[in-house]
Amino acid sequence: MSTNKGRRLLSREERRRQILETAGQLFLAQGFNATSMQDIAKQAEISRASLYTYFGNKDEVFVGALFAFFDHILQAAEAALTQLPDTASLQEKLFAILNIRQTMWFALEIQQSPHAMELLELQQRALRDAESCPFERLLVEVIDDALATGQIAAPPSLSKESIADVLNLSTTAIVFVEGSREQKSARLNTLLRLFVGGLQTEGALQGKEAINS
Repeated sequence: MSTNKGRRLLSREERRRQILETAGQLFLAQGFNATSMQDIAKQAEISRASLYTYFGNKDEVFVGALFAFFDHILQAAEAALTQLPDTASLQEKLFAILNIRQTMWFALEIQQSPHAMELLELQQRALRDAESCPFERLLVEVIDDALATGQIAAPPSLSKESIADVLNLSTTAIVFVEGSREQKSARLNTLLRLFVGGLQTEGALQGKEAINS
């Protein structure tokens, strides 16, 4: 283990981020099952005892690394939204943030980790235990704004959360299907055109029903 002499001491939050980044790289390279807490501590250049002051077990490290990656995606997606003009349509907003997610997952995919399926299964388990994914909450906000401004209308039986959930699941399938980044972007654009078009059609039908009632 290398010495910290001459180095700036990291704050607890900085050290936690470093541990999670290190762990994420090890999980990709070795898989979850083959990575030990000792491996993580050694790679992060801290003692195993110190590691346990941050995380109680390896599952906690994995969930922490996973949501650190989600936060990174969320920050990039929020930044992409701020680059759009105020007149941007719902489809343009959704494409901007969802294409960011695809691009960042693609960057991991091209590493060709042999442990991808193992990690994806663990990811789904972690997401089931979480209240909601931060990225999905961003989708809810964008859809809510479109509903409030009349760009789309939701069927009475559907909430904005339900719409965001379906959109999140359907676009996630594109993230993990085989293809180039350009192919995935084209598929995403097609899906969003159909998805938003369907909601706009629903709004038009509701408007006609209101006029005729």
